[in-house]
Amino acid sequence: MEIGVPKEIKNHEYRIGFIPSGVEARRSSAMAYSVNSAGNRLEMITA
Repeated sequence: MEIGVPKEIKNHEYRIGFIPSGVEARRSSAMAYSVNSAGNRLEMITA
């Protein structure tokens, strides 16, 4: 399963809906997580 998190589309908004610690907590499952460009601190983490 692949889970995508959309970026904020407003100017100067850099929030994402799924924070890196939330992804880390779910790494044990067989899922791939990706965040679009506004969340560049978490581009892709694969479980």
